[in-house]
Amino acid sequence: MLTPKAQAKFNDLRSLVVDAGSRTAAARAQLPDLDARRSPLAVKKNNGKSLFPEEASALEVLDREHAAIVEKIRVRHSVYATLSQLALQVERFMEENAGRQVVDAPSPNIEAGETVASVREKIATCKGQIASLKRVRLGDGDMTEILRRYVAEQGERGRPVITGADGLKPFRVTWNAQNPWPLLAWLDPDKLVQRLLDELPKSEGEGMSAYDKAERLKGLHDELLSLERIEEALIEAFPFPLDRRVDADPRAVLGIAVI
Repeated sequence: MLTPKAQAKFNDLRSLVVDAGSRTAAARAQLPDLDARRSPLAVKKNNGKSLFPEEASALEVLDREHAAIVEKIRVRHSVYATLSQLALQVERFMEENAGRQVVDAPSPNIEAGETVASVREKIATCKGQIASLKRVRLGDGDMTEILRRYVAEQGERGRPVITGADGLKPFRVTWNAQNPWPLLAWLDPDKLVQRLLDELPKSEGEGMSAYDKAERLKGLHDELLSLERIEEALIEAFPFPLDRRVDADPRAVLGIAVI
């Protein structure tokens, strides 16, 4: 599925995962020896026994070393966990898009002075706009059409089956609905549509049409992907590894476009 360039990027990502795991393990390996030297002094102190000045001084040094190693483990494990989740997300993306055509994406245009931090601020802003837009209610026209289709489907479920109208069999009306809502939809669909429309959350203005909302969301998602491609290019150009975002778009991470 991947282009050679994208495969190389993915291999680099997996190498980062392995390296981060090794660095975390190396930091953890420092603890046993340190604890072996620190524990006797800490136990003596915790038992209320007085420490000689040189012992107290040594314990302070060992405590600082212990705290530094624990913090190092925390940081390195956080990096390892983020990279592992990112690699897993990329693998899942590859599985979901197996068989689709993939091409290398053009290099993004990066404005002068742009940094990873400044791009991530823009990414956060764009994601906020997407989240806000998703909460915007559709206009009454679109919602009325949606509700009409919904009520019509419920009405079909509430439609009774009548037998015996020919007089040859006992007359019977069979109600298929297990609750009253399909029956109400069958009895008076227009009134139910209006009542449901009245119950919708109120929105400022007239809301958005489904078409306008979809187009705006598409534009924001395109903008977000462009920003993530810039972020990835800046990360690659940096002289040493930077923290990654676990929710980075796999297309940006791999530098590809799916056709």
